[in-house]
Amino acid sequence: METVKEMKKILIFALILVGFSSVVSQVVLVRELLITFYGNELSVGFILASWLFWVGMGSWFLGRRADRIKRGIEVFILTQFLIWLLLPLEILLVRTSKSIIGVGLGEIIGPFPMFYFSFLVLAPLCLVIGFQFALGCRVYNQIIREAPKAIGRVYIYDAIGDMAGGIIFTFLLVYLFHSFHCAFLIGSLNLFAAFLLATIRSTSYIPHHTSHIPHPTSRKPLAILTLLLLALSVYLFSSSKIDNLQDQSTRWRWRGYQLVEERNSIYGNLVTTKRNDQYSFYENGLLSFTTSDREFNEYVTHLTMLEHPKPKKILLVGGGVSGGLQEILKHDPDSVDYVELDPELIRLAKKYLPPSDRKALEDKRVKVHYLDGRLFVKRVKEKYDLVMVNLPDPCTAQLNRCYTREFFKETKDILRDDGIISLGISSKEAYLGEEMGDFNASIYYTLKDVFPNIVAIPGEYLLLFASSSEKVLTYDDGILNRRFTERKIKTDFLTPYHISYQFTPRKISYLLGALEEAKGTKRNFDFQPISYYYDIVLWASYFYPASRKLFASFAKLNVWHFASILAILVFLLILLSRRSPKIRKSFTPLAIATTGFAGITLEVVLILAFQVLYGYLYSRIGLIVALFMVGLTAGALLMIKQLPKIKRNLLVLSRLEGAVAIYALLLPLSLIALSKVKGIYLYPLSQIVFPILVALTGLLVGLEFPLANKIYLRGREVGKAAGLLYGVDLFGSCLGALLASVLLIPILGIIQTCLIVSLFNLSTFILLISISKKEKLSLY
Repeated sequence: METVKEMKKILIFALILVGFSSVVSQVVLVRELLITFYGNELSVGFILASWLFWVGMGSWFLGRRADRIKRGIEVFILTQFLIWLLLPLEILLVRTSKSIIGVGLGEIIGPFPMFYFSFLVLAPLCLVIGFQFALGCRVYNQIIREAPKAIGRVYIYDAIGDMAGGIIFTFLLVYLFHSFHCAFLIGSLNLFAAFLLATIRSTSYIPHHTSHIPHPTSRKPLAILTLLLLALSVYLFSSSKIDNLQDQSTRWRWRGYQLVEERNSIYGNLVTTKRNDQYSFYENGLLSFTTSDREFNEYVTHLTMLEHPKPKKILLVGGGVSGGLQEILKHDPDSVDYVELDPELIRLAKKYLPPSDRKALEDKRVKVHYLDGRLFVKRVKEKYDLVMVNLPDPCTAQLNRCYTREFFKETKDILRDDGIISLGISSKEAYLGEEMGDFNASIYYTLKDVFPNIVAIPGEYLLLFASSSEKVLTYDDGILNRRFTERKIKTDFLTPYHISYQFTPRKISYLLGALEEAKGTKRNFDFQPISYYYDIVLWASYFYPASRKLFASFAKLNVWHFASILAILVFLLILLSRRSPKIRKSFTPLAIATTGFAGITLEVVLILAFQVLYGYLYSRIGLIVALFMVGLTAGALLMIKQLPKIKRNLLVLSRLEGAVAIYALLLPLSLIALSKVKGIYLYPLSQIVFPILVALTGLLVGLEFPLANKIYLRGREVGKAAGLLYGVDLFGSCLGALLASVLLIPILGIIQTCLIVSLFNLSTFILLISISKKEKLSLY
C-alpha cells in the first residue's frame, strides 16, 4: 500500500510536469520562431494554432494506442527522454531555418515558408506532449481504477502544470535564462521524474489479471540510463557549454551579420549587430533602429517640430534612442517626456550610441518613463504642445492600440488647444496600390474622425500631423523654412530645399486623391482593430499578389454567414442522429470542441481588452493566463466531486453549453462598461473585475471535460476516450487561436466575435438537448 501511495505521488509530479514542460516549451519556441519570422498577428496565430493542432494529434491519434501498451510506465519514461532530446534540437532547427529555407541576408520571410516550416518543426515535440496526456490517463487509471475520475484528475494536474509554467517563466526564467538553459532545465526535470518512475515498484498497483507484467527489477537498466542522462544534463546546464551553444546558434541565426550582443527581456529578444561604424538594434528579429540613420531622423523629427510655432512641451512615445531625441532638443523645448516600454533597450543602446545621442538621453530637460505608451497617455495629467508617436506599424494587436480612435481621443485630452499629434506609417510615394491604400486610409480617416485638421506628407514613410485647431497646421513650405532658419537648426541632411520638395503640391494632391479613393475602408477601434488586418493583407500581397482576392472575401465576413452555416449543420445532424447512434455519440466530442474554441477565443478577447484598457503589462498578461488555468482547475475539481450524483449527464452537459453561450454574450457588455470607467475607480475596479472574468471563463471550460469523459467512456478504453476528447478540445482551441486574432476580432470586433462564440455553443446545446430524452430512455 505504501508503494502504491508513493507511486501515485511520483506519477502526479510527472503529470504536473507534462503541463509545465508544455507551457515553457511553447513560450520558448514561439519566441524563437517570432525572432526568425515576421512577428505579426498572422504568424503568431498560425504558430499557436500549429502547436495546438499537433498536441491534439498526439493526444487523439497516438492516444488511441495507449490502451494497447503493456508497459505504460516504461513508455511514459521514454516520452520524457524524447522531451529532453527534442526541445533543444527544435531550437537549433529554428535558429538555422533561414539557411534551410534559403533566405538571403536581410530578406523577410514570406507567409508560406513561415507556415510550413513552423508547422513541421513543432510536430515532433507536440506529438509527444499530446501522447503523454492520453498515456498518463491510462497509467493513472491503473492506480485509482475509476476511469472518469482518473481522466479528470490528469486534466487537473496538467492544468496546474500549465499555470505553474506560465507564472514561473514570466516572473523568473525569462530574467535568468536563455532558451537553451530553459530547454535543459525542462529536460533535467523530465529526466528526474523519469528516474523516480524507473526506481519505483510496479507490481503493487497493477491489476491482478496483468501478472504477465515483468518484475520491477527489469527497469534497472532504464533507471541507470536515466541517471546517466540526468548527470549529463545537469553538467551541461551548469557548465559553459550551454552558453557556447547559445552563442554559436545565435551567430548561425544572424549569419552574414557581425553579432555584437544579444540579451532577453520580458518583452522579447534584443540583438545588436555592427557593420563598419554603424550599429543596428533588433527587437524580436525586426530592425528597430540604427545609430547612423541621421537622414531619416532629421526628416521625421524636424518636419514634425516645424509644424508647431512654439513646441515647448513634448511627449515622445517610442523611438528616442534612435536619434530622435537629439533632433528634438535642437528646437530648444522646455521639457521632453520620453516613454519607452523596455528599459533593456535603452540600457543596451547606451553602450553603443554615439556620444551626442547618449548626451541627449542624459539632458536635464528629458525625463525617461519606462512604461507602456498607451497607459502613460491614460494616466498623465500634463498638457502638451506636441505628442510624437514614433512606433512601428500596427502589425500586431499590441501596437495597434496606439493607432485607434480611442487612443487618438485620449491623446486629444492631453494636448493644449493648439497642440499637435504626429505619427508615421509605411507607405509609397509614387503609387499606393489597393492594399497600401487601404492600410494608409484606415489610419488616416480614423485620425480624421478625432482631429478635423490633418496635414499628410507623402513618401515611403507617410507622416500625419493632426490638430483640433484650424490655425496651427500648414502645407506652406515658406512658413516651415522660415521657422527652420529662425530656430537655427543645424542638420547634416535636411535643408530648406528638401522641405519644399516634401511639400510639392503635385505629390500631396496625388496622396490625398489616393486616400479619398480608399475612403470606404473601415475605421480602427480598440475593440475592432482592423488596421493590423490591413497590415497582414499588405504583407501577404508582397509575396503572393493573388492572395488579395482571398483576403478581400474574408473582409466581407459577418455574423449571418456563421449563423446560416451553423443552422444548416444543426438541422442535418439532428436529422441524421435519429437513425445513427454514431452521430448521436459524436455530439459529446463536438461540445468539447466548441468549448475549446470558446475558451481560447474569449481568452484572446480578455487579453486584448486588458491591453487596451490598462496598458501592455506583460507580467499581467501572464497572470491572465494563470488565472484562466486556476478557473479551469477549480471547474474540473468541482465537477469531479459532483460526477457520482449526476444522473442525466447529457442534460447537464447541454446546460453547461448553454451557460457558455450566455456568458459569451454577456462578456463584451462587461468590457464595454469597464471601458467607460474613468478616474480613481479605474484601477481598483480592474483589479477585481478582470480576474473574475478570466477565472470564470476557465471555470466554465473546466466543468465540461470530466463530465464529457464520463459520458464518452461508456464501452471505451481509457486512453482512447481521454485522447480523443483532449484532442478535439485542442483542435477547437487551434481553430479559435487562428480565427480569433487573424480574422474575427479585427474584421468583426469583439462584440460580434463573442456572438459567434455564443452561436457555436448554442448549436451544441441544441444538439445535446435533442438527444437528452434518449438518454432518459437509455437509448443513447
